[in-house]
Amino acid sequence: MTPNTITRDDLEGKLREIEDVVDTTVSGASRWVIGGLVLATVVFVSWKIYRSRTQKITVEVYTQQ
Repeated sequence: MTPNTITRDDLEGKLREIEDVVDTTVSGASRWVIGGLVLATVVFVSWKIYRSRTQKITVEVYTQQ
């Protein structure tokens, strides 16, 4: 074979390398997505608790004259 010939084994090996890199990247990115969702949930729940505790109830009393 000449040095410029690409064999099936070469292609399969390169595709396995690419597949490993993609799998690693996806698993790393999914951790960031899950972390972001957890953080957003914590912030939202904290905000709702804060809003429920800071709302003031006003009572107006009318007297007859």
